[in-house]
Amino acid sequence: MACVVLAAGSSVRMNSRVTKVLHPLCGVPMIRHSVRSLSELEPERLVIVAGHQRDRIGTETARYEPMIAVQEEPLGTGHAAMQAAALLQDFDGDVLIAPADAPLIRPSTYQALVEQRREANCAAVLLSARLDDPTGYGRILRRADGSVDRIVEHRDASDAERQISEVNTSVYCFDCRTLLAVLPRLRRDNVQSEYYLTDVIGLLVADGACVLCTVAEDAAETRGVNDRLQLAAAEAHMRDGIRRRLMQDGVTMVDPAATFIDADVCIGADTTLWPGAIIARGSEVGARCTIGSACAVRNSRIGDDCRIQHCSWIADSVVGDGACVGPFASISGGADVLPGATVGSFEHIDGDSARGSQ
Repeated sequence: MACVVLAAGSSVRMNSRVTKVLHPLCGVPMIRHSVRSLSELEPERLVIVAGHQRDRIGTETARYEPMIAVQEEPLGTGHAAMQAAALLQDFDGDVLIAPADAPLIRPSTYQALVEQRREANCAAVLLSARLDDPTGYGRILRRADGSVDRIVEHRDASDAERQISEVNTSVYCFDCRTLLAVLPRLRRDNVQSEYYLTDVIGLLVADGACVLCTVAEDAAETRGVNDRLQLAAAEAHMRDGIRRRLMQDGVTMVDPAATFIDADVCIGADTTLWPGAIIARGSEVGARCTIGSACAVRNSRIGDDCRIQHCSWIADSVVGDGACVGPFASISGGADVLPGATVGSFEHIDGDSARGSQ
């Protein structure tokens, strides 16, 4: 299996100099969530199609060892797939194509798509979702046997077709050789003058190939992020999932809604987080700790049995087992607080220090 991540969108609606997929989501660049989910499928090849700020995209995803395909001009999703095709010419198997701006999709959802294509031995399977308000989305039109007949964009749909609640999520699994044969047939004779990946589905159906569709169990996970409002909605959804997972693993949150934890954080069992606690990117908190109200921990390691009292700030540092910090203490700049030590109220530790009184 190969995975292709489409990450070359222009990001106009973000109104930002930073390309959309690099905006942080729960402390981690959005694209890394999508790439991490796909990497759990253990693809033989991982291709990221990037345009603007592609060097930074490559740096942020380097741990997954992707191949970068360059899309110099944003000529549509079909054109992006064409750039990836150059890196798949000798590949035979499944190719899963997903947008980088759908960061909530779980690995199990991607896996279900691949398994359905393999079991049915069909040309393609696409992921759909059923929405209460499908306005703006392409609608899935099915045949009597349940297979896909075509995808019609909202602006082109009839009144009857707009009543359909099943929409396209822009996630596809193709037989790679079939996809490579169809891509050169795409044309850009449309209002946007772009190559659409959805047209591949139409061409396959017209050729008599079988195209199937899997409905996402949770429509919320298929949400795309196109502006900062949708980014905030995705953040709220993801943070809720992070809190739920940690509480199920034995972490107490006095007020979960007032507790902020980034995606790559680890917290041990029987640790208690008080309202306003922020555990930010790159942090690890041990077991049986207490993190007081309005405390912030960033890129730091807190040992077991520690007490971080209210309004304390810890950044880029290590706090040893059994230490007590604060209240109103500040620890930063690579500080190393000794096990069992006490950092007093309003005390500031900065740099390569081993501080605190026993």
